[in-house]
Amino acid sequence: MRNTETVHLDNIPVVFAGYGIENKVYNDFANIDVKGKAVLLLTGQPQDSTGTYLLTGTKQAAIISSYQNLLRKKGAVLILLYNNRFTADTLLQRKSSFQTVYKNPLIQNNNLPVLMLSEERANDLLTASDKTIKSLVQDITKTLRPQSYDVNTNISNHIQIDITEEKAPNVIGVINGTDTSAGCIILSAHHDHVGRDGKNIYYGAVDNASGTVAIMEIATLMNKAIEKGFRPKRTIIFASYTGEEKGLLGSYHLAANPLFPIEKTRAVLNIDMMGRVDTFYSGKKADSNYAYILVVDSLNRGLRNSLFTANEKLGKLKLDTYYEQPQFMQRRLMGSDQYPFYLKGVPFIRIDCGFSKDYHQPTDTPDKINYELLSNQIQLTFLTTWNIAND
Repeated sequence: MRNTETVHLDNIPVVFAGYGIENKVYNDFANIDVKGKAVLLLTGQPQDSTGTYLLTGTKQAAIISSYQNLLRKKGAVLILLYNNRFTADTLLQRKSSFQTVYKNPLIQNNNLPVLMLSEERANDLLTASDKTIKSLVQDITKTLRPQSYDVNTNISNHIQIDITEEKAPNVIGVINGTDTSAGCIILSAHHDHVGRDGKNIYYGAVDNASGTVAIMEIATLMNKAIEKGFRPKRTIIFASYTGEEKGLLGSYHLAANPLFPIEKTRAVLNIDMMGRVDTFYSGKKADSNYAYILVVDSLNRGLRNSLFTANEKLGKLKLDTYYEQPQFMQRRLMGSDQYPFYLKGVPFIRIDCGFSKDYHQPTDTPDKINYELLSNQIQLTFLTTWNIAND
């Protein structure tokens, strides 16, 4: 099924709204009305001259709600986003232009159109007020106060998006537990990757054929355990997702249409990239037997203990908590298939090997995988899954 969405805006006023933040500490909207207007925004958050973020009082940015939602509620009709990495980001977009852009109906409801602007284009909009985008940034940094104002410029805009509806499968397997009242756990990975660009094939060996292989191997080991009389207490759902690279499409679908009620889902254990030494560990052979972990267990279900107990019994891996640091955690949290379940309150563990130099490149091929490391990481995941299923 094909359809077309169009947005046509004629002669609408432009307003500058700083970083698009509204809270008790900092409010870009205190003295302006954005209803029916195009809103020019800066990326990031306000900082002082030392690089300290105003919202946190530290060098780490705050976790705040989406400006998209806020501006939609306030009645804005278009977002003009100044990007100081415009050249680099547009080059990256052009390089990736062969990839289809997907719309996720589960999370993209009535989003405002967003146009990314270069410094030159942003300054064109500000000409009538004798300001530049960088001078506005400097004024905010100097005063630590919003500099929002009506720009006294009108613009027109026409956007047309052609949409084709397609379907792609998740692959789901289930091992029933002995206790139907104990709920389930989900062991997941994604089986999609970037695709093909002409003659260039993006193989995705590490990202994420490694994770797909891991859940297949663990399912096989679980079945062998069952054959010997060891069935897990909780039901285990093995989920191989489609569309992770396109916006977590498969995991959003399962979270919205779960096999078990969400409140009966004890935990998610998500695998996204294994078996490859990343850029941090490269060249450090003695330290290369590791796995990065991210554990979010706000319900205190013992996930970290299940993971570390498994590793102690195996005695093979360094569990690296580097990405649990606040400055890295948000990207790690939102960047893979545990996130839709986290939004519904399900605790999770993410296990991975980090980013290699071949990440999202055609050179992510099977010959680059360290199979001994992959085997160790799969063993860790198997025993952690077993612990969570039986604690």
